[in-house]
Amino acid sequence: MFFDLQGLQDIRPVATGKVGKNDLPRLKKACQMFEAMFINELFKEMRKTVPEGGLIKKQNSDKIYQSLLDQEYATKMAEAGGIGLGDILYGQLSETVARQGKAQGVVSETKSERVPEKDSAENHE
Repeated sequence: MFFDLQGLQDIRPVATGKVGKNDLPRLKKACQMFEAMFINELFKEMRKTVPEGGLIKKQNSDKIYQSLLDQEYATKMAEAGGIGLGDILYGQLSETVARQGKAQGVVSETKSERVPEKDSAENHE
């Protein structure tokens, strides 16, 4: 699976202030893709630290295969929750969407999945 760089364009409505009802699921997917790309870059940099060697010299095809495999690992990791970067990015950007939606008179539910509601005794006092 190749990274869909066009999918990252789904962040654009947040930056331009044009917020619609369909933007949150697309924003979540774009944040997940960004995290996959970041994890893939980590894999590439980690591989550079491993010295090449062994009985058989690596061919170009081996390097291509390894990069495709790393890309797939990164995608699967991001889909499974990854390192949390996508969730953090989504939380911040969805709050921006909520503020923009309120400014435009659009009511939307954009609570981050990781931020619990504050419903304690402190709020009732």
